Amino acid sequence: MIANFLFLYSISAFALHCETLIHPFSPAMVSGSFGEYRPGNRYHHGLDYKTYNRNGLPVFSPADTYVSRIHVSDTGYGYALYLSSNSYYFILAHLNDFQGKYQDLEHLRYAVDKLKPGKTASLTLPYRFSFKQGEQVARTGESGIGPPHLHFEAGKDGFFYDPLSLPGLKIDDDEAPELLNLYIEEGSLHTIYQLSEIRTNESDKINLRKRTFELKNVVNVSSPFLLSIGTFDRMGTKNRNSVFMYRLYEDDKMIYEHKLDKIHSSDLIRAFRTYHQAFSIMGREYVCVLYSSEKKVMHDEKKVHNFRIEVYDAAGN
Repeated sequence: MIANFLFLYSISAFALHCETLIHPFSPAMVSGSFGEYRPGNRYHHGLDYKTYNRNGLPVFSPADTYVSRIHVSDTGYGYALYLSSNSYYFILAHLNDFQGKYQDLEHLRYAVDKLKPGKTASLTLPYRFSFKQGEQVARTGESGIGPPHLHFEAGKDGFFYDPLSLPGLKIDDDEAPELLNLYIEEGSLHTIYQLSEIRTNESDKINLRKRTFELKNVVNVSSPFLLSIGTFDRMGTKNRNSVFMYRLYEDDKMIYEHKLDKIHSSDLIRAFRTYHQAFSIMGREYVCVLYSSEKKVMHDEKKVHNFRIEVYDAAGN
């Protein structure tokens, strides 16, 4: 079979939900995206905000909420608050302390930290500490694991949601994802093809909101085969984060789609459904598989087929 991979697009997109939220930290600069591949076949099921190597910055309630649980640990989330609203529950982790509207909440954290029997303790609270949207609930830190940053999760009905797909949580991002490489697997043979961004001439200015990449040469492949796309999204920063959604078209017919707007709690260690573990490198290139359950692409080997891959971010541009 002859495969023609001439046009591969990267576009911006977004999803809608009901409750309007605000970012728990400002400025909302992302250092780790929702759904990123993490070692151990794990998904990153939250959003990480840059705090620029600083601790003690204010953290705000993303909605009208109340504290349902506190978590104190020497590892993992470190000091974390579990907040509940009318629509979602939220987790704010790696905090420095719970300094904010309620001094008693910080006193409780301090007491639990000192009295915990081991390395970790969690305490479910009655309805006592409530916050209006935008009120300070805590301060940023580096407790648990990792450098200074704020980890933010949004969940509902057993699912973790991409915060950037929720209303009100748009970030300043006018640059679509970048496509790096096309991966083709034929049995035990893996071939990597580098992609090039298309310009009409060298003086052309690239439209960063809709970017087009190409594989310049026609590829001869044997049926069946597997496809993966190497990509990343900067999300308005210098980081290389993962993407929101991608689609595979064959001769203008969509044959595969995968969206990372939510992850069920039972799937958190099944990142192989999204990423090629042999080639994905966290913070550099996320190799997204364009198939499900090892379902290979099969075709008439005497015919030329045209493939198009579309990759989306969640910025809403």
